Amino acid sequence: MLRAAASPFRWNTAKLLPEFAFFLLLSLTAFAQENCCAAQNAIALESLRKEEYAEAALLYDSLLEKRPNRIDWAINRAIIHERMGERDAARKLYEQILRQDSAHGTVLYNLALLEYRAGNFETSQHLLQKLLNQNPSHTQALMTQVALSIEHFDGREENLLDAESLLDRLPPSQIGAIHYYRGLIAEKRGKVSLALYHYMESERYSGESAPYFQTLEQRMQALKNGFHWTGS
Repeated sequence: MLRAAASPFRWNTAKLLPEFAFFLLLSLTAFAQENCCAAQNAIALESLRKEEYAEAALLYDSLLEKRPNRIDWAINRAIIHERMGERDAARKLYEQILRQDSAHGTVLYNLALLEYRAGNFETSQHLLQKLLNQNPSHTQALMTQVALSIEHFDGREENLLDAESLLDRLPPSQIGAIHYYRGLIAEKRGKVSLALYHYMESERYSGESAPYFQTLEQRMQALKNGFHWTGS
């Protein structure tokens, strides 16, 4: 009877099984940690939505200890810093993220808004321009640049021309906002009838949830009462 030749290869099961068990244990542990982090992040987001900032801060601090490279969590933590009045801490965290990813659009935009609120208008415009250089159709960046150009008109027609040029780049879906900002530009130029026309068109296209709606109503009422906003 022929017998198969003995294989020169032997499975060392005594060695293999413990390694497999170790790998499986590590995989299951990582899976459990990931699920735990996902659940904790969901709670943190809900706390942020409810404006329970102290609780959300603790949750994100804990999450970032486990996953320090999670940019989305770091962004939310920076937002919490700013909403708690900790502007310097928010700025520091945004700048830290930009050292990892210098072209991160959300961080560039959020930091631009932070600098705007802090009164650092040139820094804000620089950040917005950097964002627009890499994403020319970024709607929020365009509208913020428009607002900055109008707000800091200072009697300079070129600022209003810059604002009009930026408005031309906004998509048609932003027709309500376009009319609102064109109304502000017309009012700056002392063109009351044109301003009122744009405000009325903005009201027609915009819902009450529009961030500028309250100001729009105030501007319309002021013009109807014979007061218009010019100069700086």
